[in-house]
Amino acid sequence: MSDTGTTFVPPESDGSVPSVSSTTPASPLRQEQRSGIAIRRATRVPAEWLERFYERMFPARAAFLARHWRWLYRIDKERPDWSSLVAVNRHEVVGHLGLIPVTLCRRSEEYPAVWFVDLAVLPEYQGIDIGTGLARAAMPLCQVQLGFGNPRSMSLLAGCGWTVTSDTAALRLFLRPESHPSWRSGRRKTLASAVGSMTRIVSRARTLSPRELAVFPAVHVGDFRRRRLGGALQVDRSRDFLRWRIDEHPASSEYVVLEQRNRGSGGCRALARVVEGSCRRLHLLSLEGQVGWESLSPFLASVVRWALDGDIHQILFITSDIDVARMARWWLPSVKRLSFASHANDARSQAFLDRGDQLWECLDSDFDLMYVGQH
Repeated sequence: MSDTGTTFVPPESDGSVPSVSSTTPASPLRQEQRSGIAIRRATRVPAEWLERFYERMFPARAAFLARHWRWLYRIDKERPDWSSLVAVNRHEVVGHLGLIPVTLCRRSEEYPAVWFVDLAVLPEYQGIDIGTGLARAAMPLCQVQLGFGNPRSMSLLAGCGWTVTSDTAALRLFLRPESHPSWRSGRRKTLASAVGSMTRIVSRARTLSPRELAVFPAVHVGDFRRRRLGGALQVDRSRDFLRWRIDEHPASSEYVVLEQRNRGSGGCRALARVVEGSCRRLHLLSLEGQVGWESLSPFLASVVRWALDGDIHQILFITSDIDVARMARWWLPSVKRLSFASHANDARSQAFLDRGDQLWECLDSDFDLMYVGQH
């Protein structure tokens, strides 16, 4: 068994799991749609079915997913029975739930867990509980389930008995907001361009004398294995996890380490990713070293200056550390609370989830994996 420690429900002989069911009434048309739908492991359907679904539901990432979905959902020789789930109607994938296995830890305790990601249903099949069916089918596959999502997905998971919180913050600095897909046309683009111009002027004025920032390829990321911090719930960043997450990423060349050394000793550094494309994003995936105000503030100032000089359009940092978020928002002022949902299949696992704080960063989930550059 790999060090993810994930446990599985054995697949049925044909690779399927129970069909979608619902306790809510539906129209005759909806009943007919529902009756022909089965939930299967993604590894048990033809690749072209998946590709057609990705093209419709994830068009910006379709080519990437078609080539790399087995890597993304950690389906490999060490986990031959592991797979995401799909809802199938005749010869078509109509629903999808991506699953990423990890290990959670608190101090010396460890539990297998799985992130729910990429949950989507074709528009013409929405409203007949296919998403709920996928979620309920996946929940027995692992002791603990986790997910970040939008209000609609959080409502679905809450209906399945999950607990939803909002203790994690996404902090951003939009240096060129007009490059964002939702701001690229009409009056919105004009307004975004003006706001971006002002933001860049102010940011340059605030970072006139930044400390030197060293930038080098993320070849050795051992420092980011993260020492287990107190009793906080966190992903175990094992060597296996970082090898999958960074070294084996199809765009591994986009990952860098940003480092600033203090004049005495210590300093602050970040594992980061620059996602190339029409909107160039700098994702600060994880901080390491001294993260007090004396170190973090000048470090982020240098990062902002480096981003300005490198024509970065947006900087993103995600953290559930209240103190770090308070310091970081001085430089990354746009703050959005993220909805986090969790569930455990038994009382002991639930107590493990509920006991103490949680510590999430961009590196711990699929936060940057959904962004695909020009490759």
